Amino acid sequence: MLNNLTKIPNLFRFILRHWQFLKVQNVMYTKEILIIISLGVITVIFEALGLSLIIPIFSYLESGGDLEVFKKDSFLSRYIYEVFRSLGINFNLFNLSLIAFVMATLRQLSNYVNRVENEKLKWRVDRRLQVKTFNLIINSSTHYIQDFRAGHLSNITAYEIPQVAAILRIYNGLTVVVLTGLAYATLLFITSPYITMFIGIFLSLLLILSSGFIRKTKKISEFNLEHRNKYRDFINERFFSWKLIRLFNNQKYEEDNVSSIQNNIFKNEIRLNKISAIISLFFVLSTTFLLLVAVNIFSELNLKLTIILTFGIAFSRLMPLMNNFQAYINNLIRYFPSCVYLEKVFIEAKKNYESLNTGHEMKSLKKDITFNQVYFKYPSRNITVLDNINFQLRAGNFIAIVGDSGAGKSTLVDMLTRLIVPSKGKIYFDGHDINKFSLNSIRNNIAYIPQEPVLFRMTIGENLRYAKLNATEEELWKALELANAYEFVNNLPDKLETNLGNMGSKLSGGQRQRIILARIFLKKPSLLILEEPTSALDKNSDQYINNSIANIKKNMNTTIILISHKITSYENIDTIIKINKGKIEKITYK
Repeated sequence: MLNNLTKIPNLFRFILRHWQFLKVQNVMYTKEILIIISLGVITVIFEALGLSLIIPIFSYLESGGDLEVFKKDSFLSRYIYEVFRSLGINFNLFNLSLIAFVMATLRQLSNYVNRVENEKLKWRVDRRLQVKTFNLIINSSTHYIQDFRAGHLSNITAYEIPQVAAILRIYNGLTVVVLTGLAYATLLFITSPYITMFIGIFLSLLLILSSGFIRKTKKISEFNLEHRNKYRDFINERFFSWKLIRLFNNQKYEEDNVSSIQNNIFKNEIRLNKISAIISLFFVLSTTFLLLVAVNIFSELNLKLTIILTFGIAFSRLMPLMNNFQAYINNLIRYFPSCVYLEKVFIEAKKNYESLNTGHEMKSLKKDITFNQVYFKYPSRNITVLDNINFQLRAGNFIAIVGDSGAGKSTLVDMLTRLIVPSKGKIYFDGHDINKFSLNSIRNNIAYIPQEPVLFRMTIGENLRYAKLNATEEELWKALELANAYEFVNNLPDKLETNLGNMGSKLSGGQRQRIILARIFLKKPSLLILEEPTSALDKNSDQYINNSIANIKKNMNTTIILISHKITSYENIDTIIKINKGKIEKITYK
């Protein structure tokens, strides 16, 4: 679709596509656009009025103040004189100059307001797109999020969205340039139609000749978008693997990889800037040539000084306008790949969007959990991960699901949270199909502790409140006490205000797990899922976790499901389900 973008109809279609995309996503409002357009029009009106007064000033000077000679000079001179007379203003050089100065001042003021409001609109749209993008992706289906690379999301938020929003600034610039150009062209046509037509044909040829630069810009911009995504993916992956890089002494190797990707981006950005510079030079040389031709024409035709000055002033304004026009078009082509890419992401994310509030509300888990002939296959793989799973678990019990890696343990519990859905069969909470409950209400009743504790780069207090946003400080300390974390947090210099660093890196593994468990005491879920919570802990930390689990059983009516390779270190387990190659091998009730 981008292949013929340099053709005017396709360019307009792409502008319309971008416009509709922003409107459909509800990130741009009609009122905001009308304000920007109105300010642009007002700026052009003051520009035109100012210029229309400059020309009569030259005519007045050339006529030596003789009003009869002045009125015969041109249609514009007669019209300005009649306007002054109808308004009761004395027609003289001072009043002409004063009103021209006022028009120029108003033009600059309106231009200032226009630029400020345009920048505000750009950042408002940027902000709304950022929020919308995050919302769509974070609420998409599990398989979509798993396939969506973190580097791509970083690139979208840091680069593509700002470019999509910046297109609005280009629209405003193009509007002002086109309207101003029309105003000057009209004035020149009134002054000398034939010379104006000659200039118009020449400038049109310049635009056609410059289309080759636009094609190159489009191609390079698409190529750069791919490299930006690749670079963000690379940086995200390597940053989270920094230990591995150091321990293998591969810093230089990875530095070379970064340099290679960045060199590609660097070369393309330089090429884009060279194209912009060449276009600018091309227009300056061409318009300078046109000006020299016009001067010779004026000389041969023995035109009046007023006409020559009029063309001189108009030309001095039209030259940068033409240069700006071409630069705007070039940037428009440069940014459109970002718009196409973002639109594609939105379409795919919406296809996979999960409604959080559709369905009945799940109050709590009181009786049992039932799996009835449950099968599961991943859409991208023709492999049966779970095969005819059938069991019933009593609510409030401590259940262990054991088996080797790849047996299907994690897949099974992911179904309980509806991160994935069975390919076949049903799952019931208290006799009700879980697909009938809203996702929000199910997940409000479930807490999950992964094998690698997930803590954010925030304070301990902020991490705890992730489970209960309005929790009081007293509740936080109580939760820490039940999780056997009170003592070590209280001994920290900043206590609850201690910043945990990246992924909780300032704490030991056991301390991180206890902070995670403290969150559970705040949330008070009906169902708690633990994934190998003690696999990487020492004996003392292991005991702390067991004590915390015992406190959960004692203080809350919570069903606990443990995923583990072995269960020798856990106490008070009520039911053990052993899974082997996607099938239930054995269920033991204690």
